[in-house]
Amino acid sequence: MDELIFYERKLWNLGYEKVMGIDEAGRGALSGPLVVAGVVFDKDNIVEDSRDSKLLSPKIRETVYFEILRKAKKISISVIPHFIIDKINIYNATLLGAKQLVLKVVPDYLLIDAFFIKDVSIPQVKLIKGERKSISIAAASIVAKVTRDNIMKKLHKFYPEYGWDKNKGYPTEAHIQAILRNGISSFHRRSYSPCKI
Repeated sequence: MDELIFYERKLWNLGYEKVMGIDEAGRGALSGPLVVAGVVFDKDNIVEDSRDSKLLSPKIRETVYFEILRKAKKISISVIPHFIIDKINIYNATLLGAKQLVLKVVPDYLLIDAFFIKDVSIPQVKLIKGERKSISIAAASIVAKVTRDNIMKKLHKFYPEYGWDKNKGYPTEAHIQAILRNGISSFHRRSYSPCKI
């Protein structure tokens, strides 16, 4: 646990009060949006069960998600639709989502998983595998993942043939076969193989 709050504790001790961890979900998906989330904890009220969302089962992830919603000082979520991803590419879509978070919350320090946000004056640190090094980034990874999974479950009701309730839009063998069989839906990313048209 101590290693997960190393960066936050250091920044809190330096007087930063709104340290935001940022992560995303959906970069590698063939369909659906990109979700970028930011979480700010109060130093006396963190969610100790926050971990990299990929390390948690869906049930535990959802439980921790609701705890984060209750305890976080600030939470911000940006949903970038598939057609924007197709227009500006996934990297720029990630930057756009992150900038939107910063404008909503105006944190005083950023801890970001694996990228820098250009053109912002707020100090920031890029942490590779940040969701395993920072509790704020870990919490953001959970918020982004659960939010996106819920969106994909809703979209599945309209397009059940793609199995989005299970694959969440990622390129599983079953999803690719469904695309080959049915063609692409209006929610597929046309800039991604095998959806390119």
